[in-house]
Amino acid sequence: VKMASIGGGQAKRGGQRRGSSVRNEEMPAVVEVYDAHTHLGCTLEQLKQRVSPENVHGVVSREGDVQKVSENVDGTAFELKGCINVNCWANKARSKSFEAGLKFQQELSNVYGTYGLHPHYAKDWSDTVEQRMRSALADEKSVAVGECGLDFYRNLSDADVQTSVFVKQIRIARELNLPLVIHARDAEQRALEVLSQELPGDWPIHLHCYTGPVDVAQSYLKRFDSLCIGFTGCITFKKSDAIRDVVAVVPLERMLLETDAPYMAPIPFRGKVCHAGMTPLVAAKVAEIKDVSVEKVASTTSANCERLYRLPTRS
Repeated sequence: VKMASIGGGQAKRGGQRRGSSVRNEEMPAVVEVYDAHTHLGCTLEQLKQRVSPENVHGVVSREGDVQKVSENVDGTAFELKGCINVNCWANKARSKSFEAGLKFQQELSNVYGTYGLHPHYAKDWSDTVEQRMRSALADEKSVAVGECGLDFYRNLSDADVQTSVFVKQIRIARELNLPLVIHARDAEQRALEVLSQELPGDWPIHLHCYTGPVDVAQSYLKRFDSLCIGFTGCITFKKSDAIRDVVAVVPLERMLLETDAPYMAPIPFRGKVCHAGMTPLVAAKVAEIKDVSVEKVASTTSANCERLYRLPTRS
């Protein structure tokens, strides 16, 4: 197996990528995947590497990890086609700042960014945060607003404050004509109600790391016909039967693969630092659940990611 690096020069939204990309033309055919939701700065920090674009290669090609990934996907060779790097903190800690996210996407050809405020930190919303978010979203490789939404599991910000800040970000996405990345935990139904009040049914939405009920997932898919549901390494966990039930009913054409790195590393890495190079393990579990080939999962979810985030495509 060879998990290629993310690297090279900047690529323009909707245009041809420049510089090196994740494909190595001398390699035999491999299966390409997108990690549709990852936190590169936090991952580097957890791996105790300097938070800088030149260290991103280590996120997807850690010696030992790559071989183990391949062994758990029947020896299939994978390349990481690209990733969506999610920036959703108000503080200016280096690994979590909007400015660090911009540097990643500007210097690495197959990295794209989203910018918003996570519901945990809704209490930190301010005019300054909004200004910084809008500035980051103006970059040509910024592809969505978020992650934003509601989290009534941990309730680190007041529920009413969460809802107010969520609505503000939805309206920014509408104003800028950008997709939304949604975090909804123990608040899936309420988040759907808010989205339904604020957006037309064709708005592109990534419902990230879904862990809610099957019927609510189906309601999202019915209400928003451009919405995709993201699944992470938690679908590999022993006690995640309920989430696997959701995977079984969500059409592959409405699904995205995620790591949510550095969190929720899939089996057999559970308890370790997750990174984008583990995306194939999520693809393999989806393939097992839906009884299709991992190649089918990879190609379909890659097309979904490119469509929802309006990424440049290549043959």
